[in-house]
Amino acid sequence: MPPKYEPDAPRLKEVHVDADNQRVTITWYPARDSDEDLIGYRVYASAQSRGWNYQTLSGDESVRPYFAGGWNPDMYERMFTEPPRDLLFIQTSETSVTFDLPPGKRAYITVMPYDEHGENVGRRLYDMSEELNVVVPWTVTATLRRISDYLQRIVSQSLSGPHIVAAGS
Repeated sequence: MPPKYEPDAPRLKEVHVDADNQRVTITWYPARDSDEDLIGYRVYASAQSRGWNYQTLSGDESVRPYFAGGWNPDMYERMFTEPPRDLLFIQTSETSVTFDLPPGKRAYITVMPYDEHGENVGRRLYDMSEELNVVVPWTVTATLRRISDYLQRIVSQSLSGPHIVAAGS
């Protein structure tokens, strides 16, 4: 049986924040996997940090504004836990994801590759990307869209709700 290798951490390529449409796109380079049994990637987003990060950024310079970097020894134990995913969890074979994020909401994002051998032996943790810290800023367009959506829900509920007709009408 040939040796099995875990995939390397993905290097982040680009972060695009579309504030008007409240969407975030994260793109990364394919993870190197010496035994070529890479299945895909798990993308985690949480309102809370995973609690650790690399000292330096290995991804593209355009990602730096979102890099929540810095390392200290107190972070060591947290390296061995799965990142939180209370906002989002996506499994994909692609090297890019796009998702909605409400304005003003902070999301800590991690990308983790996974492979066939690791999954077959029950592995849950692989080398992870740097943790990103992303906030979609408020814009007039986004605010008006949220107000419009809210008003449409109210009108739709009032039209579909019970109607009272006065006697004799």
